[in-house]
Amino acid sequence: MNNNVILNSDEFEITARFHDGTNVHIYKNGGGTFGQTYTGQNWTYRVEDTTGNVIGEGDDLYMGSPATHLDAANAAHDFLVPDEF
Repeated sequence: MNNNVILNSDEFEITARFHDGTNVHIYKNGGGTFGQTYTGQNWTYRVEDTTGNVIGEGDDLYMGSPATHLDAANAAHDFLVPDEF
């Protein structure tokens, strides 16, 4: 679970900073509003480690069930950041 959210960071709609020091930058493809729930949408993401190195990025994160920006950020984090990080 994330600790901090930064709205409208650079080209992404939010940046979620996680307890392990990683950052997940998220953008709903086609544009979105923080706090809104979207169904069946693709998301663009960039996951960075504690030093800012990119762990993974893409525009192919598909959330099959209704999801907010934070839901998508959590999914990207869970998928790309190893438990022992």
